[in-house]
Parts: sequence; structure tokens; C-alpha cells
Amino acid sequence: MTHDDQYLSVCDLGLDKVFMYQYSADIGLTTNAKVINCPPGSGPRHLVFSEKRKTMYVLSELANTVLAYKDIDNSNQPVQEISTLPADFMSESTSAAIRLSPDARTLATSNRGYDSIAVFKIKDDGTLEEAGHIKTGATPRDFSFSPGGKWILSANQDDDTVTVHDTVNNGEIRGKLSIPKPSCIAF
Repeated sequence: MTHDDQYLSVCDLGLDKVFMYQYSADIGLTTNAKVINCPPGSGPRHLVFSEKRKTMYVLSELANTVLAYKDIDNSNQPVQEISTLPADFMSESTSAAIRLSPDARTLATSNRGYDSIAVFKIKDDGTLEEAGHIKTGATPRDFSFSPGGKWILSANQDDDTVTVHDTVNNGEIRGKLSIPKPSCIAF
């Protein structure tokens, strides 16, 4: 749901679209959706909303990008498309998860292949600025900020670990848990 509980948002990876179904407590969910087109072949996987910046961030699994949309009611074009990978990375990778930090100043995404969490600073206008990459274990399928934002926990599916990263010290690993095929982190 959007931050104002007006829309249920659904990513369709195969169609490269985000469907926004209007919702109200009186009527319920509409069947007629507003359609937001993503670039062909991008594969929208997940999205988050920044209430403070009034921006929707769509994670493109296949393109390894974040698409920032400012006015979902009147615009169908992203105001920004930014890579989740370093410019010099040339191997195969797909994006998996996207999260806002508890203070809504940072956006992060996970990369499977480059095995990292891309970290972005959210600027006042809602656009993103790359802030670096935190190396994780193999295939970080999911991750989450701790409630206070001091830690990022990464579920590394292909090496059976959850790594605990210190957000204050550039993502330094502070702990590692052995868990078979972790796929979700929730607080």
C-alpha cells in the first residue's frame, strides 16, 4: 500500500509494469488499475515508498536498477534510473530486495551475483546518490535494517548464512549466523 493507503501496488516482472489499484475503506479495492510502465526488460521486482520524499522506488531485478517515480497519479516516467552495481562490474547479477532505512534517509538494495547491498543516500528532491556497496555472503536474497537502523542483516541463500553489518562503520561484518538457505529477514 502507498503511505496514504490510497493504492495497492503490484510489480509485474514479466510485463515490466507496476499496477496501482485504488483502495478506499468504503468501496474496497478497485479492479481497474493505473499502470506505470517500466523500461522494457527491466523486470520490476519490489518497490517501496518514501512518504517524506513522496517518491516510489521500484527495484528492477533484471536491469539491476532503481527507478524513482515522483508523481504516480500524473506521471508514467521515472525521474531517475540508477544502477545497483558498480560501473566496473561486468558479470551476471540480479537484484532481489529493496528497503528504506528507519529514518528514511537511506535506500538499499541487494544484488545476487555481485553479492552485495547497494546503499544510496536519498536527496531532498527524492533522487538517489550512490553511497557505496556492502559485501555480503553468497546470493543475498533478502535483507533488512534493524529497527534503530544501526544494523543490516542479510539472508545469504547460497552460503547458508545471515550476516550482521554495522551501518555506522561502512557495513563491516559484526556477526555471522549459520542458517540453512535463509530467504527472509523480518523484525
